[in-house]
Amino acid sequence: MLYTSAKKEKGTRRDEWVSELATVKADIEHARARFNMATEEELIDQCVYELNALQARYTYFLRLIKESEV
Repeated sequence: MLYTSAKKEKGTRRDEWVSELATVKADIEHARARFNMATEEELIDQCVYELNALQARYTYFLRLIKESEV
């Protein structure tokens, strides 16, 4: 019974990570759109920092998901 509960909990966490990954992917698309429309140097810099942070977050959740499959 304990094993089933732990397995279910692991699946629930994985589902949350998959959901978060989809959210971050959408955030990246929005940030890229803002980057493509930015004309001021400060706004371009801000978009680059935001894209880098979002990419790091995306990589983190992707790693968690892959590790949960093992």
